[in-house]
Amino acid sequence: MAPLLSAWWKRSRTLRVGDLEPTVLRQRLAEGHFFVRSGPFVFAIKTAHRPLADTFGLLYRDFRLLDDETYADFHVCITKRHGLLTWLTGELGLVVDAIAPFGRFSAHTAPSYTEWGLNWCIHPNVKRFLLTHAATVEKDGEAAVIVGDSGQGKSTLCAALVATGWRLLSDEFALIDSDGMLRAMPRPISLKNESIDVIREFAGDFEFGPVMTGTVKGTVAHVRPPRDCVDAAKVRARPAWLVFPQYRQAASLETADVTSAHAFMKTAKLSFNYNVLGRSGFELLDKVVSGCECWSLSYGVLSEAVEEFGRRHTTNIGVAQGKAAST
Repeated sequence: MAPLLSAWWKRSRTLRVGDLEPTVLRQRLAEGHFFVRSGPFVFAIKTAHRPLADTFGLLYRDFRLLDDETYADFHVCITKRHGLLTWLTGELGLVVDAIAPFGRFSAHTAPSYTEWGLNWCIHPNVKRFLLTHAATVEKDGEAAVIVGDSGQGKSTLCAALVATGWRLLSDEFALIDSDGMLRAMPRPISLKNESIDVIREFAGDFEFGPVMTGTVKGTVAHVRPPRDCVDAAKVRARPAWLVFPQYRQAASLETADVTSAHAFMKTAKLSFNYNVLGRSGFELLDKVVSGCECWSLSYGVLSEAVEEFGRRHTTNIGVAQGKAAST
């Protein structure tokens, strides 16, 4: 490699995705020279599909680029499928380390399948964290773990909380470390169907990727994660609240305490590798649940739900300050 090109390549370690010209970004993705870190994981991504490359440039604008010498945990390739029919229709496929987890999908839905593919990299393969299906946000070092299956409003709540000053850890996973602390894995927040317009109205400053219709989950769009959340990805947080949400259209806000036993069972059921971890998984989840305020939340107005999180956070901070003053 020529000296000038080598020097540029080394400088790319400090570049962000948004620092690249669109043509350079497309070329790097097409040649497989796109390495990016999200929390503890490094993804090597390759695609020659130009609209997908442009979407990466938007949604991952604030992520730092890594060079080709970086070890990648997962290699992801999004490309046209073989065969005359798929070549004519322009359908794409996704391959993770020689495994194709999905079938064919239309080109305009590629950003959604790519994000699902990055999630797929993690949940069947990672064993060094307890992985729970939850959105996680943090404020003043304390985190809310919003546990729920798809359709219960956790990503909508997550986006609204981030818009009001909470730090995004992840909208998809709670990554629980061996000492019970949460690791961050900020990536674009995935919103579906009605929640897209709800968050557009609630958070006018958010930047959205393309709206994709006709996916297996309906209409999908992604919110670009705030830069400060990306930069703070190495900062861990203590789980303080374990929340089980349920959106009910036009319903009044209702909260209720959840017993530790019930919270444990619900969270274990929605943890991807709880059974694989065995005793260590049981002990780790028990530690998290025992240290959290566990409650359920039913809401029909998003702003009321956000206010409830703020109230509980303020109460927690007040209690902590009172304990500190008494000692």
